[in-house]
Amino acid sequence: MGTPGKYTCCIAENEDDHPWGPMHLERGFAPQQSTVTLIATNSMLQVWNYGNHEQLLRAIGDALCFLGSLAILDQAPGTVILGGEHAQVLRASGWSKQRIREFVVAHTARSVAELERAGRLTEPGQPDDETMMHYAMDEPGELLLICAGSAIGALSMVLPGFSMEKHAGRSPTILIDAPGA
Repeated sequence: MGTPGKYTCCIAENEDDHPWGPMHLERGFAPQQSTVTLIATNSMLQVWNYGNHEQLLRAIGDALCFLGSLAILDQAPGTVILGGEHAQVLRASGWSKQRIREFVVAHTARSVAELERAGRLTEPGQPDDETMMHYAMDEPGELLLICAGSAIGALSMVLPGFSMEKHAGRSPTILIDAPGA
């Protein structure tokens, strides 16, 4: 089974209408430099939400930890591509990128009991399995936030990570030399 996101998807970040500034600045590149960031994902999930910023971010967190995802057990880095209207909702909230990452990651949890009932964990049950939580990511820094597209509706895209080894490495961002530059 495959998805075009595994090998053929290219998304241009909307640098002009961005609540926090483009990712290449966050990663230490100069404003005039062009970069590409490589990510590994196992799926592309749409998030359609007309709620406030917290409701939107809860929906995004839920999409990053669905029970059938490879990422829920691997705790692989995830990516959120915010459409224009969702970027506006988050801009209006005044929340920083870091606060958004922390909130989303805090809402990527499933109880150990849920994972056991879904056949994702096969260890014998423990008394605290209903309350013990397992998160899709360990660190807020493992969540990439990108703005792309225009105001097309209250629609964004979530790309749960794909790695066969926990913390296999951060998605690399590399400089692209423009022809004739």
